[in-house]
Amino acid sequence: MIDLQDFYRIIISGLLGTAAMTLVMYAYSMITGINTKVVHILGNMLTASSPEISTDTKSLVTGSIAHIGVGMLFSFSYYLMLDWDWLDREWSDSFWTGLISGILAIIVWKTYIYLHKRPPLLSLPHYQMALILSHIVFGMVTILSFSLIPSA
Repeated sequence: MIDLQDFYRIIISGLLGTAAMTLVMYAYSMITGINTKVVHILGNMLTASSPEISTDTKSLVTGSIAHIGVGMLFSFSYYLMLDWDWLDREWSDSFWTGLISGILAIIVWKTYIYLHKRPPLLSLPHYQMALILSHIVFGMVTILSFSLIPSA
């Protein structure tokens, strides 16, 4: 049973991991000049906006809520794996967990883009590279955050 303290740890770790991941995606975009801004891309896809990636408020809010929600689900799954002793709170486990999460994210994104009626105009190889890098960071920040936040 998850107590209130563990619930807070899941939320805080998920928010920290999602924020770090988003920063990596935006930094990748800034460095390469290629749009990998996950919140905008996800928001546009969920609001059925045009294939052009816009920064309108509706897309930004929708994308932010969805991205944070998915981050919470991943944080919860990491919590369970830690609780069941499938993972240790160490650099190597957090790296591999993030890498595996990134591979899963690529599969989900490729499927979603393929099935979407108006897929976004983006460079898929760059987006996939940004997804891998950012999920490694997400895994490391989220899992290691569980160690930094005291449990009950």
